[in-house]
Amino acid sequence: GEGIGLERMHFNTANRGSGRDDLAPICRKGQTPSIEATSSKSKSQQRQPEKKKGSVASETSPVIQELNIMSQQRLLNRDKFYYLVYMTKGGLTNADESMLLDVKDHFQQRLDERGVLMDFLWLDLSIERQLKILLDPPALPSAMVLRGGGQPKFVLAHHREEDEEAVGVKEEDIILLVNKVLGDEARFQRLNAKKLEMAWTKRGPGG
Repeated sequence: GEGIGLERMHFNTANRGSGRDDLAPICRKGQTPSIEATSSKSKSQQRQPEKKKGSVASETSPVIQELNIMSQQRLLNRDKFYYLVYMTKGGLTNADESMLLDVKDHFQQRLDERGVLMDFLWLDLSIERQLKILLDPPALPSAMVLRGGGQPKFVLAHHREEDEEAVGVKEEDIILLVNKVLGDEARFQRLNAKKLEMAWTKRGPGG
C-alpha cells in the first residue's frame, strides 16, 4: 500500500551513498507478506462474528430476553415496537434460541428497510399461568407478535394439526407469522391493558 511506496522512495532516491544489501530484504521481501498476513488476519476477525449467527447468546448479555414481571414494563411500554414472543413450557433451550436467532437474521434486512422495530423475546407459560389463560395458545411451544404500549394487541402463530390435535410451532410457522405481520395480513386481537398488567406471576429475588 502507500506505506511500502514511501519506504522504497526514501532509500532508492538518496542523492549519495551506496545501497545497503542488508536493507533490501527488509524493504522488498519482509514487508509485503507481513501486511498481507495482517490483512488476512483482519478479514478473519471481521468474519468471526458472522460465524456466530444463530449461536447461543452469552449468559451475561442474552440476545433473546425473557419476558416476565420484572422486564415487561420496561419492554412493553414502547408503542412503536413489535415483539415476537416465543412461548414455552419451561426454559428456553439452546436449540430454541438458535432457531429464534435464525428467524431474526432472516427478517433483519426487511425490518431495517421498512423501519420496523421488532424485539425477539421468550415467555415461560409454565410459570405465567394467567397469561396462558389470557392468550390461550392451542399448543406449546407457540409464538405471537405483540404490540405493546397503552393499547396492547397480539396475533398468534398458526398451529398445524396432527391426528386432529394442534402441535407446537416450528421455525417455518414463526416465519409465516412474521410475514403476515409485515404484509399487513395479520388479524390482531386487543388485550385489556389492566388484565395484562395483573396477569404476571410474582417472582422471588432468584427468579
